[in-house]
Amino acid sequence: MRSWIPWSLLVALTAFVVASAVVGATTDRRQPNTRDLLSPFYAPAGTLKAIRTNTPTTLPSHAGFRGVENFCASAPLSGHVLYDGTAGNLVPRALTVAVGGLPSDSGVYVDWSNDHIRGYIIASFSTDSAGMPIPPSVKMSRLAEVSGVEMVLESVTVPPTVFGRLEPC
Repeated sequence: MRSWIPWSLLVALTAFVVASAVVGATTDRRQPNTRDLLSPFYAPAGTLKAIRTNTPTTLPSHAGFRGVENFCASAPLSGHVLYDGTAGNLVPRALTVAVGGLPSDSGVYVDWSNDHIRGYIIASFSTDSAGMPIPPSVKMSRLAEVSGVEMVLESVTVPPTVFGRLEPC
């Protein structure tokens, strides 16, 4: 009894074996891709090991500008805002707000400008019915990064309303 294999099946099996050999031979020479470069981030769960060091990291509680700056208001506002970063922390005395002419019963952001391009919110406070800051409401969220060129007082609403710009005195 003679067995025979149809030619089409023989050709298909031969093509599969050759293709498998080619793929297996080329996988070691492939170019790394982004996923390979970031492999620790794509590793299956449970395969990553924690990195432990015996060296403690000491960083200041808040990095930032450690100087003192006084910003004076101009019309329609009056008064000043004193920034004191010498403690290096978000202590209550880091920002003293004494500005009149703000809207009554409002929330105000204190926007610090490093230059005339980069600015960021460092604090917020509330005003009373006369438009004066309520000192206990002043909340520092961060210290300034560098000496400022201006301070902008603006609403906490979106989009913000600018109440005034203060410049160094």
